[in-house]
Amino acid sequence: MRKFVALPGLFLLFSGSASAQAYPKIETSAGYMYLRVNAGGAGGSADCHGGYGSVALNFNKWIGAVGDASRCNVTGLPSGSSATSAFTYLFGPKVAYRWCRLTPYAQVLAGGVRGSGATFGSTSGATNAFAMSAGGGLDFRPFRRCSFAIRVLEVDYLLTRFNSSNQNNVQIKFGIVLRWGGQ
Repeated sequence: MRKFVALPGLFLLFSGSASAQAYPKIETSAGYMYLRVNAGGAGGSADCHGGYGSVALNFNKWIGAVGDASRCNVTGLPSGSSATSAFTYLFGPKVAYRWCRLTPYAQVLAGGVRGSGATFGSTSGATNAFAMSAGGGLDFRPFRRCSFAIRVLEVDYLLTRFNSSNQNNVQIKFGIVLRWGGQ
């Protein structure tokens, strides 16, 4: 009789550890990025279109570390204006909730931004500055057992600090996520 009572207990104990391992160890993502640059007095507001790439190392089902790089070019400049672009490189923690085929997540990243052109306060060459983003998004796996997902949407607040003043920017991303090492 004790064997029949112990057997369900052992099953519950080991099934919990098996499901806790069902997460990707590494996730890479690439896609389109839109940045609404609010440069304040340095150059007003502008649209910046480009791409991004990121790598996430997941420590368990919930927590990971992210490295993110993006580059965009400002559009709609008057003729004769110098080309304006931004390159961000950010790192930090990520928290994800993996539920069926949906993965909502939140992250806070810090690093730097390299901006060129008047929009970023540089009249010649490029300027480096502090950058930090906070936001989140949603990934969707179209099939239950697949090694890729679609980054439906990621929206971040991006703080940059050019010329000793803060710029408050909005960043929107979507793309493809490739997953390795468990599902």
